[in-house]
Amino acid sequence: MKARFTLSVVALIVCAGFLLGEGKAFGYAGEPGAGDGSDPNYQNLTLSTHHTHLTRALAYCAGLPGRLDVRNPVNPLLSQADAQLAETLGLYDELTDQGTIVGADGTGPVWTNINTTDWTYQLPSPESLGCTAGANMVYPVLVGTQPEPLPDDQFFDPTKGWFTNRFGPWAPQFHFPTEDDLARTASFAKGNAEKLNARSEYAWGATNFWAEDGTCYKTRQEDLATGSMTKGSVAAFATYLHSIGDSHSHGICRESWAQAGRQAPPWYFHVPVNLERLVGCPFNAHTLEFGCADTTERARFIAGTVDGAVAVFNALIEYSGTHNYTPRIRSADEHGQWLRRQIQRYAMMFETNVSSAGGACRVSYTWALMKACEQYAAADPGSCLPDVDVDADDGTCSSSARTNCPNGTQYYPLAGANCTPTAPPAQATAASR
Repeated sequence: MKARFTLSVVALIVCAGFLLGEGKAFGYAGEPGAGDGSDPNYQNLTLSTHHTHLTRALAYCAGLPGRLDVRNPVNPLLSQADAQLAETLGLYDELTDQGTIVGADGTGPVWTNINTTDWTYQLPSPESLGCTAGANMVYPVLVGTQPEPLPDDQFFDPTKGWFTNRFGPWAPQFHFPTEDDLARTASFAKGNAEKLNARSEYAWGATNFWAEDGTCYKTRQEDLATGSMTKGSVAAFATYLHSIGDSHSHGICRESWAQAGRQAPPWYFHVPVNLERLVGCPFNAHTLEFGCADTTERARFIAGTVDGAVAVFNALIEYSGTHNYTPRIRSADEHGQWLRRQIQRYAMMFETNVSSAGGACRVSYTWALMKACEQYAAADPGSCLPDVDVDADDGTCSSSARTNCPNGTQYYPLAGANCTPTAPPAQATAASR
């Protein structure tokens, strides 16, 4: 990886938009604005607020310790020693996409999920899996095989231990999972399996770029060498949270793939925009995951954003209970569906993932959500709580980034519309929990 991951990711997004069609985003909106520009080195910081900041906030609401004094744990990047559990889960969730995150000046903290200790992986030959000897590998997408100007450091290098790479053989396991994939990842994440067993996908054909160019496809199960990501570890659980989220983010693609009976490849995956119209599968489909649900199609994507977050929260509630924490908010549907409604507002209140102002607002909103969960931790579960908001004039959330649907739309109305908030309860103290 480069010293600063931000430049390579931005380049990939821009180039992918150029090569694949309009749109500039990957799963759950890898987006500018996750860094707010207060530090000039972070002006183009691009990551997923959903995987990073919302996971962090949901972990805190589920009762896990977090840093209420830190608005954005990536700007500046917290060290592992300074991060608490909520921040660690959010960052490792994002590392499933990024591999490595380094401080802006290249000399600060380094976070990585790449196995640098015992990685000895060898790519299979086509004949070893029953394909024609000498065929070109079209999947995984390897460093050095993709056309210019896509940057090498986002693709799969079999000599490096980046096993969660989005173009590697195990990308379907982590980013386009089936229920069986999620069960295997969960078993490792919860400490019930010694090894992380992953579905791997390979394809060979006449060209050497996209999996859709393949003529021979093979699937096998492999135990991964995960290095420091051991069974039951925080990193393993965060990776599981990422897969839960992506199962919803890519759920529309999964349905479209099955309905079309597509077999090239036989696993669901992103496709170039100009190849085929499969709803939810082009790279730029992720631009529909934030903003106003102003069409039935967009409402499906917003629902994926919300449902994925609720599923992540439910997993965090389970984690909280098994690790002897007390949830601040016990269910997405208590308090008149308060947390579900706040997640819906997170998805729809601000501009899409190509808007840096919208990204900055989502960062501030998730921080405000953490503080609200702290304040309302002692509230009666049947009480109705006021909505979270961020001050448009506080310098972190521009009013121009707001959409015109704060109350949802006819295609996707907000939950809890009939709930009338009561006076906020007295703020709970850390000692009370």
